[in-house]
Amino acid sequence: MLFNSAQEDYREVQNVDSKNVHLITSMEKWEAKLLEATQDGKIVIANFSAHWCRPCKSMTPAYCELADKYTSMSSPLVLFLSIST
Repeated sequence: MLFNSAQEDYREVQNVDSKNVHLITSMEKWEAKLLEATQDGKIVIANFSAHWCRPCKSMTPAYCELADKYTSMSSPLVLFLSIST
């Protein structure tokens, strides 16, 4: 599990500049977010990426833009997750 400073480092490495993308750093956090989505009736969109993967990095800005667009509603129905592999 990553601590806050490591999570922020991951945000910078992956260019995750959206607070609407939830970083998954442990199996416990993954299960908690899936439970939250199930209870709230949300759709889960998961992005699996690696810090060394150039295509993953290039996709991150578009993923963040989608997250901002679909979670800016008053009652968001989508939960965006980013999983570092």
